[in-house]
Amino acid sequence: MLMPSILRPSRVLGLLICAVIGGFVGFLDWQLGLESADVRQLGAAQWVLAMGAFTAVVGWLTSSFVTVRNSVKQHTMSTLLQSRLSLAYVDRLKKVNETYAPIGTGLRPITVEELNGEASDPLSAARYMLNYFEFIAVGVRYGDLDEMLMKASLAGILNSLCRVGDEMIKVAVSRDPENFEHLRWLNARWQSKRVRTLEQVALVVLGAVVLVASGYSTHGLLETLTPTTAPLLQLGMA
Repeated sequence: MLMPSILRPSRVLGLLICAVIGGFVGFLDWQLGLESADVRQLGAAQWVLAMGAFTAVVGWLTSSFVTVRNSVKQHTMSTLLQSRLSLAYVDRLKKVNETYAPIGTGLRPITVEELNGEASDPLSAARYMLNYFEFIAVGVRYGDLDEMLMKASLAGILNSLCRVGDEMIKVAVSRDPENFEHLRWLNARWQSKRVRTLEQVALVVLGAVVLVASGYSTHGLLETLTPTTAPLLQLGMA
């Protein structure tokens, strides 16, 4: 099963573009391999139509790709701006910083004793922040938020929060392994360059496989056209 991060809308559109290009290359290879007297050869008018259709499809997919990317970035900037303007977010972040990361000292993780003790505003604020960043992680993982923008803005805060709330996360996971699943995934991802590099390589390989496979598939499918059925390709010719 593919990870949700692989199936982001922009990446799916990119793979579709590879498939269309591969299919058209396969079609060209098939056409160029035909003998000049073969009735399956396209005429000048059909070549114009084929090139126009190919250009239109690739142009539409590219436009959709750009639109999706711009929409995601706009939504990301809006989310970042709203968090900075949210009194609830700012107030809870301030409480967490004052209690567990005061200026001039290192981070102080939440202890088991604190979790087992009475409820307090700092604990409530830490739990709120963890849940908020779980929401952010879901958006990044499924492509609704731009990862690079989010990482540039929130990587340090997210990592520090995970270190502060490590015991709180462990307790939640012991109750349900899926608790903070996306937050833990994103924190590990942002701390490891190797994971992101492997994913980028996998995407390049996947795109190449789709391009080649679609080319060969199109070529093989067209090879099944016999001279008996091929005259259908000549419709519209004078």
